[in-house]
Amino acid sequence: MKQEVDFRVAGVCLDVERDLVVLVERKDTPTVLPGGSVLHTITCLLHLFSLSSFSHHPDASRLAISVSFACPTINYSIVIQLGGDHLALLMSKREFIAGADRFFLCNWTNGVGAAYWEAIPHWDTVCFISHYALLLPDTNGFALNIYTFTDDDPGSFVLAASLLLPQKDEDASLMSITARSEPAPRSPRRRVRDHDCSRHTSTPWTYQRQPFTTDPDSAIVVLTMVYIGDANRVQTEQTLVVHRSTLLEHARRDTKSAGSHPTQTHHRVSLEWAAWGPNCTRWGIDGSPWVFSMHGQRLVSMDPVLDPGTVGETTRMMVYDFNMRNAERDVPIEKAQMAQSSTSEHPHMSSDSLKSDVAALDVSGDVGQLVANSGEVGGWPTISRNLGPGGCLSEALNITAQSVISWPAIFENKVVSSLPFRFMCTHEVFDWNRVMIDDERIIGMKEMADDGSMQLLEVIVL
Repeated sequence: MKQEVDFRVAGVCLDVERDLVVLVERKDTPTVLPGGSVLHTITCLLHLFSLSSFSHHPDASRLAISVSFACPTINYSIVIQLGGDHLALLMSKREFIAGADRFFLCNWTNGVGAAYWEAIPHWDTVCFISHYALLLPDTNGFALNIYTFTDDDPGSFVLAASLLLPQKDEDASLMSITARSEPAPRSPRRRVRDHDCSRHTSTPWTYQRQPFTTDPDSAIVVLTMVYIGDANRVQTEQTLVVHRSTLLEHARRDTKSAGSHPTQTHHRVSLEWAAWGPNCTRWGIDGSPWVFSMHGQRLVSMDPVLDPGTVGETTRMMVYDFNMRNAERDVPIEKAQMAQSSTSEHPHMSSDSLKSDVAALDVSGDVGQLVANSGEVGGWPTISRNLGPGGCLSEALNITAQSVISWPAIFENKVVSSLPFRFMCTHEVFDWNRVMIDDERIIGMKEMADDGSMQLLEVIVL
């Protein structure tokens, strides 16, 4: 489906379960002040559409939500996120310019604002971890700040926890932090809708999940931090993985029941990395992935294709699963031998950190095992494979030992982390340009070399 709009889209956010797509329309209006200086008024219109019909979303009482602020520059980037019934809009300064970052939180179903902040501390990203909590890292403060709130009450938006990152070297710099977590947290409200949606458009919907899919409260948050070292001033990316439930545990105070709104929230003191990080996070996962996608407790990345135009150029794919119980319902793994991981380790990670509880599989023979008839989706050819023995999987490893990163140019001390995960790696058989993942499958997309249009969709069943 192709849909045209009569404005330039400055940002987009989806919640597939809610059948919701939010499009951001940005308007910049300059005003010349006495003395010749210019003051800019930035207005963001948040348009709320149904993803399936592209009509106005039936759960939204307003066609659009408007947010405006005045500043001396228009050099802001837009980050927009959804969580349950709430929407967060972050206007982040690009580089180190004058002015403050802007943050806006509202209930998108009724348009009522829950928070509006201006802050000098640098915010690069925002990420919902629950329908009542979000992560708003402070890049300048080297902290993962967690805020909690209640419905439509601006006074309830408070700092509940501040989790500090590992101490950096005094000559190193933390340039940016980005956070990703999918799917969006679900709304706490039960929604029921008549099957004949055309006759009852004002009735709320029922949102149901398929069996064995991820509980959003158990999803992982993947944080990517860009550092500059003290020696050659070259940028390096560091990746940190932590569960939403871990962050929420630090944010909760008195609650009526697990997962409910806090009845009272107090400011917490900052927690040093050693007090919260080593036992419940994993540092150094694929520090610079070429293609990266995540969903629930899984993430997938691919090695770069050195020359996409070369015929037969292929690459491998890596899947990281932070729900160790998935191994129990996984495809059988031949435990032929105990082997050291052949993954590309972090350049500053201890070499013995990936040797614990390893079940290795080396598959030879045919690449790819068809599990469904090939066909077409939207006019694109599709192929389905099994990610298992006889298919394209080369090894599966259970990583339970701690990893230790020693990098004096970046960190003052060694960084220890030990969140267990399952690692799956394929042979170099894929010539994809894009990859996506959900609870049950991986979708690879191959583009035409000449115009970038879609050539092939390939589905791998997990």
